Amino acid sequence: MKKLGASLIICSLLASNNVLAFADTNSTNTVNKKIEQKQTVQKQESKNTSTEKKDSEKEITDKKQTEKKEESKKALIEIIKPDSDYTVTTNDKIVISGKGQEGSSVSVEVYSKKDETYERTQAKKLEIGAIGLFVTEVKLSPGENKIVVKNEEDKKVKIVLYKKIENKQDIQKDMDELKDKGIKDMFKDIISSVK
Repeated sequence: MKKLGASLIICSLLASNNVLAFADTNSTNTVNKKIEQKQTVQKQESKNTSTEKKDSEKEITDKKQTEKKEESKKALIEIIKPDSDYTVTTNDKIVISGKGQEGSSVSVEVYSKKDETYERTQAKKLEIGAIGLFVTEVKLSPGENKIVVKNEEDKKVKIVLYKKIENKQDIQKDMDELKDKGIKDMFKDIISSVK
């Protein structure tokens, strides 16, 4: 209504000055529609461009995160066996197994303790298989053995005490000592032997 009133006022002013004016509503609507369509297209293109930019930024970020995860997987080694940091055994061999990145390699080194120092007695290089596992058997020296499993990025250490038993009397003696000692004493022995 306001437009109609304004149009009439403008037309009467123009007519009073001997100027002829007319309006074709069809052509005005068509021009307005074209302008609106153009603005809509520009807005859509703007949205598409910003969406594409956000998508590409997100893809780059996701790709970097995936690469970091893959690198960290390569770097990590998990020892499955022996499962504790300090193990006591009467066997002269022990199985070392673990997890790592498929296709990478790890080295397994065995050090035996002699005169308060460790000397390397064995070294093996292993390739991690298709399911991400490695397994090997190593020979132990009597006494304390340090087993080191490592790659370029990670290193794990386990201590294995190999008690070599020569005869049944030694076994019986050790069993009797265990019965006589309390649990606290056993823990004290274990702790003092680790130091």
